[in-house]
Amino acid sequence: MATIKEVAALAGVSIGTVSNVLNGKTDNAALISMVEKAIEELDYRPDMNARNLKNTRTNTIALILPNTVKQSVLTVLSTVEKGLLQRGYSLLLKISRNNAYLEKKCIQQCLDKRVDGIIVYVCDNTLKYYKQFADESTPILYISENSILKNLPVDIISVDYGAALDKAFKANVSGKVGVIFERSMLDIESIKEIYHNYYSDIEDIRVIDYSQERGFKAAFEILCNDAEVRTFITSSSLIAHAAKKAASMLGKTDISYVCVKEPKWLEDDGEFVATISPPYGEIAEIALSKIMEAIDHSSSYEPKSLTFKAEYLPANNLMKHITVPQKTTTLNFYMFDCPATRAFEMLSKIYSAKTGIEINIDIFPYSQLEDNLYTLFEQKKSSIDGVMMDIVWLDEMKKTGGLLPLDTMIKDKEGYLRGFEEFNEMIRDTIYGIPFVSGTQFLLYQNDLFEDSQLKRLYKRMYGSELEIPDTWSKFNLVAEFFTKKYNPKSPVQYGTSAIRGVNAYTSLIFLNYLWAYGSDIFENDNVVINNPNSLNALKNFIKSYQYAHDNGSNKSWDDVVKEFRRGDCAMTIIYDSHAVDINDYSKSKVAGNIGYAVIPGRQPVLGGWYLGINAQSKQKQAAVDFIMWACSNRTSIPYSLLGGTSLRMGSYERSDLDNIYPWKNIVAECYHISRKRQFSQNYGDNYTERNIYTHLIPEELERALNGEQTPEQTLVNIEQRIKKMGSNA
Repeated sequence: MATIKEVAALAGVSIGTVSNVLNGKTDNAALISMVEKAIEELDYRPDMNARNLKNTRTNTIALILPNTVKQSVLTVLSTVEKGLLQRGYSLLLKISRNNAYLEKKCIQQCLDKRVDGIIVYVCDNTLKYYKQFADESTPILYISENSILKNLPVDIISVDYGAALDKAFKANVSGKVGVIFERSMLDIESIKEIYHNYYSDIEDIRVIDYSQERGFKAAFEILCNDAEVRTFITSSSLIAHAAKKAASMLGKTDISYVCVKEPKWLEDDGEFVATISPPYGEIAEIALSKIMEAIDHSSSYEPKSLTFKAEYLPANNLMKHITVPQKTTTLNFYMFDCPATRAFEMLSKIYSAKTGIEINIDIFPYSQLEDNLYTLFEQKKSSIDGVMMDIVWLDEMKKTGGLLPLDTMIKDKEGYLRGFEEFNEMIRDTIYGIPFVSGTQFLLYQNDLFEDSQLKRLYKRMYGSELEIPDTWSKFNLVAEFFTKKYNPKSPVQYGTSAIRGVNAYTSLIFLNYLWAYGSDIFENDNVVINNPNSLNALKNFIKSYQYAHDNGSNKSWDDVVKEFRRGDCAMTIIYDSHAVDINDYSKSKVAGNIGYAVIPGRQPVLGGWYLGINAQSKQKQAAVDFIMWACSNRTSIPYSLLGGTSLRMGSYERSDLDNIYPWKNIVAECYHISRKRQFSQNYGDNYTERNIYTHLIPEELERALNGEQTPEQTLVNIEQRIKKMGSNA
């Protein structure tokens, strides 16, 4: 590894000069260029240990795990590692091998290495050694899967399985339950106390070490000694599979299994009747936050215990309560051309295989679909059973009489994404549409670009401020300029951003992000108010952003934006979650695994989303309702999302099944709380006519401004006058 001395020699400068460049303490462009060239040639990396001797911190957190096999342990590891990376910290990993003595030894080794903090995933339920480290200045936090430790005077996060186990026993309707738990999770007395509420004896309880072999033996013994056992509750999937092996060898084919694990639809479907799930990811996030707080505020921080309750989750049976019709039929749908529709089409194959009902889908571009729906309703055609509608079409389409009221035909009205309630047709008096596709905007960026120390130094020299994720549109444009090669030849990517463009509704939606962030709007109190100084500032920033995007014509779709970002051509982009499906797919995306995400600059996302409705003239109304309620249900939300859709059901956001595919799903949930619906005004024509303001009028004027055919000032004047003219013709 190269040294700072070698860098100085190659650059022909002093060691002090190299240090000043590394620490951003010089603006001498010639010196900076020589030093950075030498750093790149030698592949030099600053010695963090040498730096930290001066700073008294090592920027390292130790994580001590009992093993690297159990899923809960891997979740904690993954979550902590990701959190440390985002904070600029390193991870020191130690494995205790489920041995309390080795666990204590690992803690001492970490202290000897002068780490800043230690997180211990406890391997047993005694923690007898904690007093030995009670007076250490290095903060130590313990994660325990046993709530018996919560009363210790240490920083500890524990799990309480009591209520979940009670529900598991209560749900068992046939035979007895065998329990096989690890000793680190529940002590024998705790299990006995719960078990005695349902069964008189405790012969079917085993507390074991974490071992597949011991799990096999325990299950074999239980099944040999008690023929009434019909269900096993096990503390991990590893032990569950051992129990299944024992049951198979004994010819027991009627055994059900409940497992302590994170719910994973692909793993669990057909394997477990239920899971008992502690929130391992959330526990790890809080553990890391607490240890960082203890490091940053050592003089005032006070250790305390937190307890999380495990949750009992029955299996998600896709075809539960589905009635097979007496005769087969075909349901016909009109839908929008997008990833969600293609996922819907694939999901329907499951329904068809079970019920014999064929699902036929005609797919159209946005404007053509809208026109086709109005034609369908006006002409009262019965050939189409179901329709897909943009969230802003619904109110006007109800007025046509073409949509079937669904109030009395549906039951499942809860379990939707929090923050969507304000816009949710399902909570209104008369229901005409089922929420189908989520639609909120967020910022995507290439994570490593914002963490590169050399780029950070360069940005500081160019703009006098830190390179950070932009939270305003003016900052967004500075960052976009910095990452555009035309303006900064040292940028590692071609463009700062990628942006939708063309005469379509989506260009208007992006403009609204700017307009709202600057405190303006198209309408206010049913009057057009767009021509004002705030709008002018918004429009100028909007136009400026396009200087830093790839100009590949005047018609760029969301698919084009996604492709540019997937190729790694741009540093940032604004996208709707429903179009971001393949961005973290390693087989299609160069930026997969390197994706950052945040609320858009200005914190004013435009609400999108789609509904499914039923044609009032359909001759198969109930069959169509049954199908869309199944397709939009909580139990289908995971497979639907795995196939490329984006559900509004909480099942897609609360579970970890989709973390690798949609790592941004938590930011999507946050964005729904602040999303706004675009405004309309009856003063300027009916809703159908007025939507042309967003689909044609505004983007036409924006396109002229982007092409330099008119000034921003004239653009606002034109928009105002054209809208008012629509009103006079109404």
